[in-house]
Amino acid sequence: MNAVDEVQPSDGDNCGKHHTHANISKYEKQQSYSSTVAIRPCHVTKPFESSALNGYGDMGKAKSQINRIPSLRLLITGIVVVLGGGFHFGFQISIINPLAETLQTFMADAIERRYDIQFTEISSRVFWSSVAGILFIGAVIGAGIIPSIMSKIGSRWAFVVSSSVMSVGLMLGALSKYAHSAEIFILSRLIVGLCVGMGTTLQGVFLTEISPVYCRGFMGTLAGLSTNIGFVIASALGLPQVLGTPTLWPLCFYLEIIPCVVLVLFSVFVLYESPVEFLRRGDEKEARNAISTYYRHEQQNSETIKQLQMELHSNTNASSWKYIFTDRPTRRALYFSVLLNVTVSFSGVMAVSFFGTFLLGGIGFTTNGAALANCLSSLSGTAGAIVGSLTVDKIGRRFLIVGSLLSLVVINVGMMILVWIFLNYHMLWLGYCFLFLFILFLFVFR
Repeated sequence: MNAVDEVQPSDGDNCGKHHTHANISKYEKQQSYSSTVAIRPCHVTKPFESSALNGYGDMGKAKSQINRIPSLRLLITGIVVVLGGGFHFGFQISIINPLAETLQTFMADAIERRYDIQFTEISSRVFWSSVAGILFIGAVIGAGIIPSIMSKIGSRWAFVVSSSVMSVGLMLGALSKYAHSAEIFILSRLIVGLCVGMGTTLQGVFLTEISPVYCRGFMGTLAGLSTNIGFVIASALGLPQVLGTPTLWPLCFYLEIIPCVVLVLFSVFVLYESPVEFLRRGDEKEARNAISTYYRHEQQNSETIKQLQMELHSNTNASSWKYIFTDRPTRRALYFSVLLNVTVSFSGVMAVSFFGTFLLGGIGFTTNGAALANCLSSLSGTAGAIVGSLTVDKIGRRFLIVGSLLSLVVINVGMMILVWIFLNYHMLWLGYCFLFLFILFLFVFR
């Protein structure tokens, strides 16, 4: 039998095949030979294959990093939108701090003059704490009613409603000084709290709906950053050397109206509704236009609409309260959310935010020195928010949450020890140690 009748494979070659039939045609022999030769190259090693795969991996990482960068339109929209929620939240919880003594005096005088009563020191503290805390009662109500408003008129016009009502509330707060009415100021505080709850909820939903998945972490940190900016500005305006005087404090509330006006004008003339809202209305064409508006070209693909539709469908199916408690993943997410919020609320941030000036004054600082130290300390919170926004997508949310909460435990224990030592031994230099922990607390918390 000649070489054409049978092709012998090389040693160790499992790809070859013996042709043992001697009486096959010449054409069949040629086909058999060629097929055998064609199989053999499968064993040839491909040089630089590993390097090529690594190159594709690097390209994928580079593309992922590019996708994390928001478009200019999205970034500008996010900055303006948080003026309606996070900024006011930070401003309102901070402005009460340096203005506490001035506002307490104003409200006590107004009530004593109107009702012919006399405040004791304890009753004055309880009354003032209640007035300061009424902001959160309004916030809870606002957060509860805003979803129905959004479903009826959309996020764009919900911003207009929230900011307009906020302007009215702030105007009432300023006018209460000239009307010598503590009741008007309390009503103003409640209305502002209502709008803070509406704005913070609305900004979170809207930023999530208009942001690509890779950008949502960064865009979400804008809310915290705006809260800190509001905190810093209010701390500065409330200083006795600036507007924190018995005659000038209403100007603080007038100035806070400016972001409301900016957001109203932006919402009416510039803001584009979210693609999810257009899909909710069944307008896929406008949804695609919204995606083109907010997404970078690299972030757009044929699956974007489908992904948003799936999210919308999932949210629609999960919209009932019964679903929240019957679906295990959703229920666990709810428990975690409640636990996290309760933990954060009792971390000491409310005491630091509302009564930071009192805390610093109680450990040796003068009234003006405590107000100035509180203002400068708030800058550390802004620095912490910036660091968090730059690292949240790199080191992960879990590490940031667990690490920050454990750090807050240590800081709180340290501050309590310093206060105890000061009250017993009156060492004035302990005030600076307390201030250091105070600054560190704001940085870690933000």
